[in-house]
Amino acid sequence: MVAARKAKGLHQSQLATKLGVSQQFISKLETGERLLTIVEAIDLAHILGIDLNDLIAKLSASTSS
Repeated sequence: MVAARKAKGLHQSQLATKLGVSQQFISKLETGERLLTIVEAIDLAHILGIDLNDLIAKLSASTSS
C-alpha cells in the first residue's frame, strides 16, 4: 500500500485527509496494526486508483509480515 500511495505522490497526511481519517490511522494501516471496513477499502482503492482486490492483497501482505 505504501508503494501505491507514493506512486500517487501522496504523504500519509494527504491520504488521510482525502480518506477522512487521521494520519495515525494511515500509519497503522500501512504497518498492519489497523484493518479497514469495506467502505473504507472501497474509498481507499478509488483514491489510490487501484483495484479493490489489489488493495486487499497489499494489505494482507502487510498484516502477515
